[in-house]
Amino acid sequence: MLKQVLINVEATDMRVAILEDGALVELFVEDFNNKSILGNIYKGRVEGIVPGLKAVFVNIGLERNAFLHFADILREYELPSKGRPERWPAGRGGARPQEADAETEEAMDEDDYIPPPLVPGEEVEEAFEGPVERAAVPEARSRPLKVGDSILVQVTKEPIGQKGPRITTYLSIPGRYLVYMPNADHQGGVSRKIEDPEERRRLRELLRSLRTESGAFIIRTAGLEESEKAIVEDRAALERIWKEIKRRSLRAGAPALIHNEQEILQRLVRDVLRNDITEVLIDSRVKMKELIKACQAMAPTIGERIHLFESHRNIFDVFQVEQQFQKALRRKVWLKSGGFVVLDETEAMTAIDVNSGKYVGTDDQDEVILKTNLEACRVISRQLRLRDLGGLIVIDFIDMTNREHQQQVLRELKSCLRRDNAKYAMTGFSDFGLVEMTRKRVRMSLSHAIFRTCPYCEGAGRILGESQTWKMIKYALIEELTREAGAQGVKLQVHAQMREYMEKEVAEELEAIARRFGVAIEIIGRPDFHHEQFSVVRQVKSGVDGREPSRTRGAPGGRKKVQKTA
Repeated sequence: MLKQVLINVEATDMRVAILEDGALVELFVEDFNNKSILGNIYKGRVEGIVPGLKAVFVNIGLERNAFLHFADILREYELPSKGRPERWPAGRGGARPQEADAETEEAMDEDDYIPPPLVPGEEVEEAFEGPVERAAVPEARSRPLKVGDSILVQVTKEPIGQKGPRITTYLSIPGRYLVYMPNADHQGGVSRKIEDPEERRRLRELLRSLRTESGAFIIRTAGLEESEKAIVEDRAALERIWKEIKRRSLRAGAPALIHNEQEILQRLVRDVLRNDITEVLIDSRVKMKELIKACQAMAPTIGERIHLFESHRNIFDVFQVEQQFQKALRRKVWLKSGGFVVLDETEAMTAIDVNSGKYVGTDDQDEVILKTNLEACRVISRQLRLRDLGGLIVIDFIDMTNREHQQQVLRELKSCLRRDNAKYAMTGFSDFGLVEMTRKRVRMSLSHAIFRTCPYCEGAGRILGESQTWKMIKYALIEELTREAGAQGVKLQVHAQMREYMEKEVAEELEAIARRFGVAIEIIGRPDFHHEQFSVVRQVKSGVDGREPSRTRGAPGGRKKVQKTA
């Protein structure tokens, strides 16, 4: 398989695309003005403790306090089992009481708590030989955690929407081949994605020699068939990083950034540029030199595959990346067979619907449905990676009555998801023919990263039709004329297309209203108005004061206004 990494460097951002045989499978966007905080380590200050929610809110220096679950707090701290929430006193910085209450409500709206991965987005989430029960570790609590305390934490989930970041005190520092967890209460392990029994046995023996007095190591998938020397050197580098983190944390006052995990080129070499990469093309000579330098320290063999892309054309245009991701992020994604997949993304879940579309095939109906669903599995797995979708995902495949066909589809979907580094869990087909799965999301999805909510429809994707808009206008007009007499005329300002509809479809109703209240009604088309926006401007009879200020009617966004003029 031809696996390419394309890097486009702009003044405001850097984009990294991963292509497999020319098809876009992953896209990362690093905004230089709004950098990711995922994996960063902070010295934070405890602002609030809510026993009923099993949550601690920590100020790490961001706009919103971070959310720390009791399960992610080191066992050296004593935690309250019940009692009233404790808050940081007003006037001493941090979140004000009403802000803290809002944080609590948002945290309670979260999905059921899932322990965060040791390294966000990495396969080491499943690295242990078996489940690790922290509860089995002897209690070692020695001091209570109180409001105002300083605490060392790491971001495991970026702020998404109005929710603050998720954090943990169980720190993890990823290297090229290892992950070091200085506060771990287990013995570490080997990535489950290393399947060869002999290699696993070799790495487990090597892991025993890496044990330290505190903490643990995990051998990542990149450590497959690597030499003992390379892995030992990686261990030494990680221990140097941890020593520097401890030094900075002792000197800094809370809140403060202690360790920045998000230097993109270093992260690219560590997490993306594996031995299966065929070539790396980058369109910036300066960044290419930095990338090669980073490779010399962590992945010398990859440095030889890095090449400068020199052209007057954009690298993403040449390899059709722009066209691919614009097409892939549409709501409807077509299958080669003629069927299609519809993806509707919300903040909490994603609904995926598979349809046969134009595909009729030459086989019997069951075979046509099976082929469409199998093709949809490949498209869905690619879309999950490309869009970086997370949370609850519900897939509505085309109904299959054959149980063996259902199992084939499940096997195909699981097989396609093996290349996905994100942690996921999947159910079988429900009684209603749905497949439910969860995929760990640690940052905002690609669509939220590159698109913004439409200011016109406010993210709804639809607006009211002319008939319903006319009803709002009519009742607002009647209410205003009934509420206060004395008008000799009314000017209705509406969108230009709405004016055409009213003059053509509801002219008789308008005339009836005019006769009923004895007023003249003039319709004015405003191309600059929202389709649902309108205003009622009442012209008052002589002798009546018409200088009353404009009033906004009770509608979302303040789109309906009532005015009166002399």
